[in-house]
Amino acid sequence: MTTRRTLAAAALLALLTALPIRLAAQAPVADALFKDFTPWSEWSLSVDGRSAPKARIYYAKLAQALLIRSAEFPSPVLVDLSGRTVATVDLMKVAERGDGAVDLLADAVLAPAGRLSVGKEGAAFEVGGRRGELRATPHLLGARSGAEMLAHDAYYRFLADRFQPDPGALERLRAEARDVRVLTFFGSWCPHCRDHVPFLLKTEQALGRARVRFDFYGLPRAGMTAEPEAAKWGITGVPTSILVVDGREVGRIPNDGWSHPEQSLVRLLGGAAAPASK
Repeated sequence: MTTRRTLAAAALLALLTALPIRLAAQAPVADALFKDFTPWSEWSLSVDGRSAPKARIYYAKLAQALLIRSAEFPSPVLVDLSGRTVATVDLMKVAERGDGAVDLLADAVLAPAGRLSVGKEGAAFEVGGRRGELRATPHLLGARSGAEMLAHDAYYRFLADRFQPDPGALERLRAEARDVRVLTFFGSWCPHCRDHVPFLLKTEQALGRARVRFDFYGLPRAGMTAEPEAAKWGITGVPTSILVVDGREVGRIPNDGWSHPEQSLVRLLGGAAAPASK
């Protein structure tokens, strides 16, 4: 009898121990379409004619939709850009992820709120008797610091936070003794810049007070090559990142080198600048 009770107690203990593990593994299931919303700064929001700078706007490429979270609206607002419709969703059905993105849960119910009207100046919608307007955020032009770019664009911050530069490449760059400048031409309107320049911004952050200097220059969408600074360096497309050592250009990050620009910079140096002696 004692042995039987001992076995039963052991089985019950094993069951109770395993149960929390199984429950913890059951992550919320994201909607098949309305998922992977990332922070977005291409648009700014105003409500009833007043700017809403604290609004959080997310964009999902797969769904071609915006998700707006703002105190001006009682619930998050889903803007379907392809279907030009607007709906609200229960806040409890918006799942925030650890990387800063959000998903709608699979059981989220979209409550239709009306149509999205699109004009030359932007787009407008109404939710709960309040008029929301979306306008394109002005582009960054001219000489800019990395800090300015990160402050301007939430998606830049999102990608920069997720990127992990190669430690070995960072050590090599920190060891540079000569004057090294990385001059990057970009367009805040350019999707390729949006997806890759944040990696270079993170590299600058990670290097800290190293002698490598990073300069960024924003170009307009129209007449880009005619802009004087672009013409001076022979810029024909963006992003273009030029490595300058002691005032002399030694190379440019190739198109296939943007996934890890810190490694590309090390390859481009290739002995052009000797590392500092230790």
